[in-house]
Amino acid sequence: MSRMIKWAAPLAAIALLLSLSTATTRAEDKKETGKITGTVLDKDGKPAVGAEILVFHPMAKSKTASAEGKAEKGDKPAKEKPTSVVPAVKTDEKGEFTFDSVPVGDYELRARLRGAGNGKEMVTVKAGETTKVSITLAYKAKSPSAAGSEKPASDKQEK
Repeated sequence: MSRMIKWAAPLAAIALLLSLSTATTRAEDKKETGKITGTVLDKDGKPAVGAEILVFHPMAKSKTASAEGKAEKGDKPAKEKPTSVVPAVKTDEKGEFTFDSVPVGDYELRARLRGAGNGKEMVTVKAGETTKVSITLAYKAKSPSAAGSEKPASDKQEK
């Protein structure tokens, strides 16, 4: 019996410390996150229903093996696609979306909808606050070199 009493106090103290640290961590997690809400519109200003929204760090770009110093001469760079900070969401019938519990920081929101184009906006998430944003979708303009480098037939010289 004295053995049980001997171990009971230290075990109770450990259990108390663990429960307090878990509660503190949960409170800190809530403080260090914010919410993002917004609307996605098509080029005509109508709600973009079913658009997918992703949240990226602003400098999220594909990494290459050569940038890491691992590529050898003649090797093609290995690309890694950036991943969204939080799981993607889709807009509702009003074109609205919400991200709960986004870590504090600066982000690039990217929206896309097949047949309506893409859009992006920069946002800053602050602890305990809701950041509101509106994204308008548009198609990316093709560069002249990508569209074809030939001159129109009327510009060609005859020989």
